[in-house]
Amino acid sequence: MKFSAGMDAIARENQNLRLFLKLAILCLGLSSIAIIVIGDRDPIMVEKSAQGLAVVHPVKLQRSDNDVRYVTELMLKSRFNSVVRAPDVFLSDRQMALRENEQRELKNRGLEQAVVIRSVKIDKNNVLVDFDRVIAIQDIRSALKTVAQIEFQEEEPNELNPYGLKLATLTTIDTKEVKK
Repeated sequence: MKFSAGMDAIARENQNLRLFLKLAILCLGLSSIAIIVIGDRDPIMVEKSAQGLAVVHPVKLQRSDNDVRYVTELMLKSRFNSVVRAPDVFLSDRQMALRENEQRELKNRGLEQAVVIRSVKIDKNNVLVDFDRVIAIQDIRSALKTVAQIEFQEEEPNELNPYGLKLATLTTIDTKEVKK
C-alpha cells in the first residue's frame, strides 16, 4: 500500500468523523432547546368529562384563599397538636425545633395540647389567625385565646404537601392591638 493511498483513507475517515460529530452536536443542541421549551410549560391537569373521556390542558398553579385557609389549619395543627402525624410536612426546620421543645415540656408535665381555629383572615401578604390552644390534664381542659400572624416558606409541591407551603414564622399578636 502506498503512503498517499493510506493518507487518503485517513483523510476520508476524518471527514466522516467530523460530519458525525457535527450531527451529534446539532442533535444535542436541538434536544437541549426542546428540554428548555417543554420544561417551561405550565403543569397539565387531567379532568374527566361526563362521557368518561379525559380532557388534558395546561393550567397555572394558583393558590386560592380557601387553599391558604386549609393549609393554614394544617400548619397550626402540625405545630401545636400533641397528637399529629408527620408534622415536618407543613413546618420549617425552626418551627419543628420549637414544636419538639414545647411538646417535650408538655409531656414532662403530663399535658396535652390541641388547636381550635376560629378564623383565618387573608390580606395580600398577611395571614392573621385567631385560634384557641386547648391544654388538657386528663379531663380538665383550659383554652388560651391566641391571635397570630403567619409567614409561609414556599417549596416544591409534593404528594404530602400539594400546596407547596410550610410554616416559616408564627408571631403572636396582643389581642388589645387587634381590637384597635
